[in-house]
Amino acid sequence: GMMPGGIIVGYVSDLFGGRRASVIGTFMGLLFVFLFIFSKNSESLTAIPLLVMLGIMGILVGGPNNIITSAVAADLASHPSVRGNNKSLGTVTGLINGCGAIT
Repeated sequence: GMMPGGIIVGYVSDLFGGRRASVIGTFMGLLFVFLFIFSKNSESLTAIPLLVMLGIMGILVGGPNNIITSAVAADLASHPSVRGNNKSLGTVTGLINGCGAIT
């Protein structure tokens, strides 16, 4: 779900004028719903619905992770306070990657 999730989040955020934070928040909210359904029904569902749910949850996790670790880091790299300072740029990129790994 990581690769399709990144493509889907990028496409949807482009549809909404580049508002990545709103799209990421929406995906995380949908993930919460799917996790709740999964926790309540995982033992009673057959293999096909479980695989579909796991695929959807992979997209909902992978998309925001990919966007956070790439596009947001690129946005911050162009910020005037970081521009030209390689040490600050490395620190910002590391923090973004670390936060992306937590999601």
